[in-house]
Amino acid sequence: MKLNFKKVIIFIIILLLAIFLIRKCHQSSTPTSSEEGNVALVEHMYTDVSEKMNLAKVDSYFAPDFELISNETHMNYGEFKDHLGQVFNSMKGIEIKKPFADIFSKNDKVVTRFTILTTDKNGNKVEKDVIAIYQIKNNKIYRWWELTYPAW
Repeated sequence: MKLNFKKVIIFIIILLLAIFLIRKCHQSSTPTSSEEGNVALVEHMYTDVSEKMNLAKVDSYFAPDFELISNETHMNYGEFKDHLGQVFNSMKGIEIKKPFADIFSKNDKVVTRFTILTTDKNGNKVEKDVIAIYQIKNNKIYRWWELTYPAW
């Protein structure tokens, strides 16, 4: 098995950021209402957009200047919306395994760890583990960094 050094470094950086956020979160005893709202926003986005494969709901959850970094892929809002359209057209179903393995918030960031199950039009199922960090601005997802295993 050949290791991709760049992917390992990116994974380590995101993991360290998640650990830092976990420690900071545990130092604060009670989440603020905005932190709870940010968690709810991310949870509802997965239900309303991903699981229902509803492209019309994207505008409700994502800022117009949204950016995604997924593994080594960068997308702006338009590219992300086009990508989701292609994914939804190729899928029979998408399921986020709930409850999330981990989901918590600190200030304007939400961190998640979960498993996603996709089923293509032929009935083939694929499970991926996801670690993601979202930055919320004006009650919308503004930035999204994620690593998946295996990669998309």
